Amino acid sequence: MAANQEIFDRLVRRDIRLRRLTRDELMQLLAYLERQTDSVDRLILAARNVERRANLEALLDDIRAARADVWREIGTRLDDWGQGIVIAEAENASAIMLAIFGVGVSALAASVTTDITRRRAINGRTLGEWLEASQADELGRVAAALRIAAAAGANRAQLVREARRALGVTDRNLAAIVESLATHAASSAREEALTGAGANVAPRLTHWRWVSILDGRTSDVCRARSGKLYAVQSPHPTPPAHPRCRSSLAPVFEGQGRVREETYAQWLTRQPEDVQDEILGPERGRLFRSGRFTLTDFIEEPSGRRRRLDEL
Repeated sequence: MAANQEIFDRLVRRDIRLRRLTRDELMQLLAYLERQTDSVDRLILAARNVERRANLEALLDDIRAARADVWREIGTRLDDWGQGIVIAEAENASAIMLAIFGVGVSALAASVTTDITRRRAINGRTLGEWLEASQADELGRVAAALRIAAAAGANRAQLVREARRALGVTDRNLAAIVESLATHAASSAREEALTGAGANVAPRLTHWRWVSILDGRTSDVCRARSGKLYAVQSPHPTPPAHPRCRSSLAPVFEGQGRVREETYAQWLTRQPEDVQDEILGPERGRLFRSGRFTLTDFIEEPSGRRRRLDEL
């Protein structure tokens, strides 16, 4: 197998595992958020005479202080998690180079790692700016919901329900931040490892290939960029291209062969059984290999819901 193809396959498998780790991290953060929502419930239930403006504003101040602590904790967790991705992906890039070309690359400096997670823009904002905007947006929604409900004479149970409805939007916003951070950290780490100050790669790295996951969720921009080559020394876009982007960049080395143009199903067919089972699950992997089921058979259209095994 050509070196460029082997590198491409390894990085795609790596990206699939990264998506699984990202889902796990998101689930942990959402569980943490749900636990912290109980504290908002308690503040509302303990409040008195919220139909009075001064009392309602005092309640909102208490909620604001409680949620500020929550968002600080989320920020700390995501900063640590993002730096972990940067370190792991740079190490993985080095391991791939060592296995294929016999030469690794230097570890990223700590200053580069923190620069990627804290100071580089992710879709136009740094991680801290995304978190600040989400916090402000959340507080605005909660304040508006409680003011409207209180003015309508809502009881405390109804106020709790309105606050929870407003807080529910935070889950979607946080999912976008987590998934975008994972894409940003992984892509930036690989690019720094292979082209940064510590890079010492032979043969010569000439291009980056844009790799998009092509399915019903693929955006127009990522569909258009799929497979496109960008010269290393020229300005070029880097993932994420938009919130919740799942695209990545794969290196293309001079004289190391071409990468196949193929669908996800074709790519998956070429992978070892353990990789197929990791992606699909053991039973669906067996059905896929039997030739009687395609990837589209495993989902329900147009919803995209994953079919249960007893529905296949």
